[in-house]
Amino acid sequence: MQPLSPDDIHNRFSFHAALTDTRRKYHENVRDLCERTARTLCSNLPAGRELSLAITKLEEVMFWANAALARSEGPDAGNAVIVTAQQKAQRAYEAYAQVTGGKTFDGRDMPQYADLGDTIQAAWVAAATAGGSQ
Repeated sequence: MQPLSPDDIHNRFSFHAALTDTRRKYHENVRDLCERTARTLCSNLPAGRELSLAITKLEEVMFWANAALARSEGPDAGNAVIVTAQQKAQRAYEAYAQVTGGKTFDGRDMPQYADLGDTIQAAWVAAATAGGSQ
């Protein structure tokens, strides 16, 4: 392995502001994903050293993922993906359908997400984005 150049060292230890809304959204998505994973781990694992280490490693994942975004060239960070609130809602709806066998709470067949109408889709958006970044 070759030693780091002065430019490499400067890049690693410099502040990299998110200069575009797109870049900020990518960082928000990384933080949101890591937070949701941490919540899932904390609600499914017993408290203790192992959980604490898992959360610490997840923080490292967040730091390195955001460093990858921050240090990348170009304002849009390459091929990062933005998941919209509507996409999150549809994924949540489809996950619900998968768990319930495509049935509503009262046993009826669930319609396709596209057929729900604006009000019910808005409710799924609200549910899917509650407590996290959109």
